[in-house]
Amino acid sequence: MTVPDPIEIRATGNTSELARLNNWLHTLVSDGGSDLLLIPGAPASIRFEGEIRFIDTKALNGREIEAAVLPAMNSAATLWPPRRAKNPIRIP
Repeated sequence: MTVPDPIEIRATGNTSELARLNNWLHTLVSDGGSDLLLIPGAPASIRFEGEIRFIDTKALNGREIEAAVLPAMNSAATLWPPRRAKNPIRIP
């Protein structure tokens, strides 16, 4: 079975961090995983047939995850926390 090449993410920003994300995504696709799991305090992992597999050895911290993921997101997705409306609707 041949595995198609995953779509390479291109964005402005730190290219080494984008390369890291692309490597994780490539591993996800080539290993037949269903989810990429980036959780602070744990190594990058994938879900494969319901099981969690580490695809890296070093535990990630939140800043490393943000550095790898945020450059690949569009500008609207990087607005965090979400802005609150000045006069939010309150439902009793």
